Amino acid sequence: AELTQELHKNGIRIILDVSINHTGIANRWFNRDGTFFPKLEGAFNNPESPEREFYFFGADNSYKAWFDVPTLPTLNYTSQKLRDVIYKNPDSLVKKWLKAPYCTDGWRFDVADTMARNNEIQLHHTIWPEIRKSIKEENRDAYILAEDWSDCTEFLNGDEWDSQMNYYGSCRPVRQFYGQTDIFTGREKELRNVSYKMTAKDLSEQITLFLSRLSFAVRQLQFNLLDSHDVPRLHNDRSISKDSLRGAVTMLFTLPGCASIYYGDEAEIDGTVESMEGCRYPMPWNKDIESTDSFKLYSALSKIKTTEAAFKDGGFKVLWDNDYVFAFARFTPEEVFVTVCSADTSSRKIEIPAYIFGKSFAQKPVPEKDVLGAELHSEMKDGVLLVEVPAGKSYLIKL
Repeated sequence: AELTQELHKNGIRIILDVSINHTGIANRWFNRDGTFFPKLEGAFNNPESPEREFYFFGADNSYKAWFDVPTLPTLNYTSQKLRDVIYKNPDSLVKKWLKAPYCTDGWRFDVADTMARNNEIQLHHTIWPEIRKSIKEENRDAYILAEDWSDCTEFLNGDEWDSQMNYYGSCRPVRQFYGQTDIFTGREKELRNVSYKMTAKDLSEQITLFLSRLSFAVRQLQFNLLDSHDVPRLHNDRSISKDSLRGAVTMLFTLPGCASIYYGDEAEIDGTVESMEGCRYPMPWNKDIESTDSFKLYSALSKIKTTEAAFKDGGFKVLWDNDYVFAFARFTPEEVFVTVCSADTSSRKIEIPAYIFGKSFAQKPVPEKDVLGAELHSEMKDGVLLVEVPAGKSYLIKL
């Protein structure tokens, strides 16, 4: 309560992370091994316990576990009592922490894509609207963020989640565009070594297909990310150049949605790419963080993202997606920003149709530098901005 109060004084909001899909075996409700509580308590050793209906048990006391991980028994939402204690009652889990004295600002739900989905018992589109209703009753502005790695637009119609962790529409395609194996399909041994270089057209189509299925308001809420606690950090991959990293970060901040900075990315935190633990190193507080190139880039883009109207409520339009160069605009009637990102091994000249934004933009002087200070080799010709894009380079251009 003290922490939340102090955060709010400083203009910072806080959301909590929880799994309501499963518990652990040591949880008091389940209590398989009597680790913390007498074995007579809990569902596993006592068929008469009130929590027995919270889980899926077989006749031989076998139980359903999330992804068959035996330490993570799955919760059974056919139980009304479970629904009450998780989200319906006034003192339920999701309501309690939104209320005073805690006054948190939302929830991030772990493995939300599998929650209440169990073989023939598919309750997800019943449970999620009820959870949303309970949360919004306590705080209409509370943010509902759900973990999902794939296309989950069915949950983003305004009556379930506010946002997914946008692996599908930002993290996965952007990282693949810069040469990585797709981080989702790469989990499968058979697909891990399939080599495919994503083109700009591939990137454009995956992003626009996702965005086109969302309302404008929901699109602006999407939790865009490059890295997370489940993904090796992009900057720790030695095959990713500094130019590629700069392009990826620029896209993170300029695509429609919210920009999520995973702690330490701005500090060029150390790590490995061989295991999940490699992206969870401690924050390098003894480092001169503010002197790093990443800190300067993240700071500049954060300021642009939060102060320029085009990135808060502006439109989105793809302007170029040929070969391995991708360019798009964020715009209002008063301002136009163009993001240009190359994953090409050769220099390319691209054409930005400035005239489509109005006569005034087509007649503006050619910028000598982009807004991040990079030199531009460009010219305006008949309302079209011609830009020379060296191999691997990226720009953020204000028309």
